[in-house]
Parts: sequence; structure tokens; C-alpha cells
Amino acid sequence: MRRAAGPLACLASAAALAACGVPPTSVIQAGEPAVGMTPGVSVYFLSGDTLRAVPRRAPDAAGPVVALRLLFAGPGDADPTTLTTRLPSLPRPPVIAFDGVTTVVRLPAGVDRLSPLAMDQVVCTVAANPGGPQRTAPPGGASAVPTAVPDVPTAGTPRSASPSPDVRVIGAGWALSRLVESCPS
Repeated sequence: MRRAAGPLACLASAAALAACGVPPTSVIQAGEPAVGMTPGVSVYFLSGDTLRAVPRRAPDAAGPVVALRLLFAGPGDADPTTLTTRLPSLPRPPVIAFDGVTTVVRLPAGVDRLSPLAMDQVVCTVAANPGGPQRTAPPGGASAVPTAVPDVPTAGTPRSASPSPDVRVIGAGWALSRLVESCPS
């Protein structure tokens, strides 16, 4: 008797669902899938010596600060094994500031000068994730964005004369700058 109770219960449930008055339908088309939406931020890793944008999940309105922290964390276990990075491991996250059209990325002490490919990774990650802190004036009319970043060595690091955005990466005793125009589109 117990063995018959299971199939009978299923049959009764199926009959009840069929009798609820909801007619069966086929697949309903809802239009084209959404395009252009990103899962958060993009970071640039390397496949050989070629930059490759990799999406990363991040909170809404995440910008270059979050993207750079994810970039310096390196490729993850779920990423293809062909992805690499030329960036060093950092003992703590980089400090990021905005100076006009320049994004300044300050690395912790002890980090050696970045290679050209590592610099490309940083620059293109910043360029791919616009946003960051709002550049608004605080009460009193003074600018909230400093006109100069303190302790930034300028010797040997030419500044762009154009208004194109650039990225400056600073370590202990060195600084590199690059325009974001050099990134793949």
C-alpha cells in the first residue's frame, strides 16, 4: 500500500495543477538580449605580450579604484591559464588620486619601476573604467582636486601638453606617465 501512495500522490498533484485554469503556452519571445552591459569593471591582463580586457564583477558605479585593486590581484582560478600579468604583488592596494585629467596611481614603497607591459596594464585598466571620485568644489569655492600631487617626482617624466587624459604611476624614486590614447579600443 505504501508503494502505491507515492505514484498516486504525484498523479493527484499533476491533476490539480492541470485543473488550475492556466493554459499551456509555448516559448514567448521577449526581444533581443541586452548588449553593452558589463558585469562591473574591466581589467587588462596579458595573453603573451598582447593586452586583453577581462570583465570582473564589481559593485554598481565601481570605477578605476576598484578596477586597479582587482588588476593587482592578478588573474583568478576561473580565468584561462593563458592570462598572465607583469604587475608585482603589492603588500597593500595602490593609492589613487585624480589631478585634473591625470589619474595618479601611487604604489607602496619597495615596488620596482614597472615594465612597459605592466604600465600598459595599469593605463588601459584606468582608461576602461571611467568614473572615480566626483570632481566637485567644496564649500567656499576651492577646488576639491589638487592642482599638484605632493611628492610626485617630475624629472624625466614628460607631461602631456594636450588635454588628453593620462595616467601617472609613482613608486619610491620613480614615476612613469602614459596617455590613455595608447590603449586598444
